[in-house]
This record gives sequence, C-alpha cells and structure tokens, in this order.
Amino acid sequence: MIKLIVLVLLVAVVPASCGDNFDAPGQGNFRATLTVFNRTEREVTVLSQDRTIAIPPCAEVDAENFLINFWRVTSPGRDMIRSVGGHAEPHSFLIVTSVVRQVDSRPDALPACTGLLQPGS
Repeated sequence: MIKLIVLVLLVAVVPASCGDNFDAPGQGNFRATLTVFNRTEREVTVLSQDRTIAIPPCAEVDAENFLINFWRVTSPGRDMIRSVGGHAEPHSFLIVTSVVRQVDSRPDALPACTGLLQPGS
C-alpha cells in the first residue's frame, strides 16, 4: 500500500516539476523573424501551426513572430520538407533551392534562382 501511495505521488509531482518552456530559444514554439529566400522557379509555401506564407519564384519574404523551429516547406508536386529545430537567434533565414537550408545569419551571396524544390516521390 505504501508503494502505491509513493507511486501516485511521483506521478503527480514529476510532470509539475518539468515546467512548460516550449517557447524558449531553440524550442518548438520559439518565435522570431523568418526571412525566406525562394531561389526556385516556382512558388513555395511555408506553413507553421498558425500561419501560411507564399513566396513567389526568385523572391524574398519576411515574416515577423514566426515559429522558426516548427515549419514545413512545400511547392506544387514537390516533397514537403520539415524543420529540424534548435534555432535560437532573433532572426532566422531559410534558403530554398532543390533543398531547404536554415541559417542564423543573412547569407552574403544567394544561389542562382533556378530549378525546383526536390521532386515528390
């Protein structure tokens, strides 16, 4: 009976001690400015839990207060690419070519605007 009481107390106390800090830098709900450089010849879409932005071909779009560690990028007829998370800077950058690369500082030079996001399978 004592073991049962101890177990019940542990189950009640442990989750309360973990806290909910999913909006801290590097976590899934961390928000910052996101700049997307679409270096493909077709529109791409960036989706998060609460917003969708369309980036025209060969264009640059800024999104304030964006979930920079929880996004998906897609284009018609292409695969959907998901974020890997872990970014903690106040401004993050996505460079979309045949793949998607996320960096924490504005690139000095951008790749040529050509091709498409990787094909769907």
